[in-house]
Amino acid sequence: MVFFFTFFDLINVFVKGAFMIDQKKHLLTIEKQIEHLKSKGITFD
Repeated sequence: MVFFFTFFDLINVFVKGAFMIDQKKHLLTIEKQIEHLKSKGITFD
């Protein structure tokens, strides 16, 4: 049982890590879109 829980925790950490990396990629694409709009003359305060 102890092994099962440590294995489950390992998967949980891995999934959270992958999710965080995915969120960072998503934020980068949003930043790129904002830069693209700024280059067209749209301003964000």
